[in-house]
Amino acid sequence: SKKVVDAQFDKLLLHGLGKDHSSNWWKTLAYQLISYGYLTETIKDVYRTVSVSQQGKQYLGSARPDHQPPLLLTFNGEMVDAEEHETISSNVGDLKSSATLENEGFSE
Repeated sequence: SKKVVDAQFDKLLLHGLGKDHSSNWWKTLAYQLISYGYLTETIKDVYRTVSVSQQGKQYLGSARPDHQPPLLLTFNGEMVDAEEHETISSNVGDLKSSATLENEGFSE
């Protein structure tokens, strides 16, 4: 988007790394982060906002350039289904193993 380009976020190393995941996969991850207390969801009238909780801030603050502490979440069925569907639709027969997913920071 124009805002991303104007702020030069598109130049960041992490920009675009999640583009291979569906919006449902990202929503499921967000719900996981909410349920584990890393994000806080606030609903006011018909509007919903999500923000980083105190626990999430502590986790983010514990990261250093040479070390990112692990964040272990349950890789639930919805994420597995989304991952398999995305993989099948893009690369038939190239499903990620649980070892690969753990190396990417996910745990079953």
